[in-house]
Amino acid sequence: MLAQSIQNGGKADNGATLIAVDASGMTPAPDRVGTLRSLDMDGVLAEANRFAVATGRRPILGALKRTPLPEKDISEMEPELKEAVVKLRHARIDVKLDGISRIGNMKDAAAAVPALVRLLNDQDENVRFNAAWAIGKIGKGVKEAAPFLMDALNDACCDVKRASATALGEIGDPSAISHLETLANIDRDWTLRHAIGAALKKLKASQA
Repeated sequence: MLAQSIQNGGKADNGATLIAVDASGMTPAPDRVGTLRSLDMDGVLAEANRFAVATGRRPILGALKRTPLPEKDISEMEPELKEAVVKLRHARIDVKLDGISRIGNMKDAAAAVPALVRLLNDQDENVRFNAAWAIGKIGKGVKEAAPFLMDALNDACCDVKRASATALGEIGDPSAISHLETLANIDRDWTLRHAIGAALKKLKASQA
């Protein structure tokens, strides 16, 4: 269905622009990637990933860059949380990690989620891993982070993927189920598959 839509000019029946895929490697063809509205993005990526699994190609779980979440006004945060969020903006990795650790161990740190989401794209894999961990610790009530964690399932670092899968289970957004199932079908790392299994169990239980 995806391939047919692309051949028809990159348009779905509802008029949404679809991703063009390079059949040799299942990656977006730069000259054919259209602008997707957020309403259509997850469905298109899921369709592309199902095609990838069926044909033995590499998935494109995080193929497109999302619009960052608007960060909260730091002046309105509690002093302890404010201090930790400021650390997330520091250039030094150890300072960032300290801020992430503090946030992950706070009882009410939902206001820091946009800043943590930004760190899922940090150059350092330890920062990305700990950012995903902290989002998971914050847990339910921060479903706005779910799409970014789904993208992080395609990270080059297995630890980041594992922490993201765990966080998705804690957040409780059922839209993550198809993404997690796709990854479970293609990734050979048993620790990741275990984390995905635990996350899927929580997500499906919440739907019962």
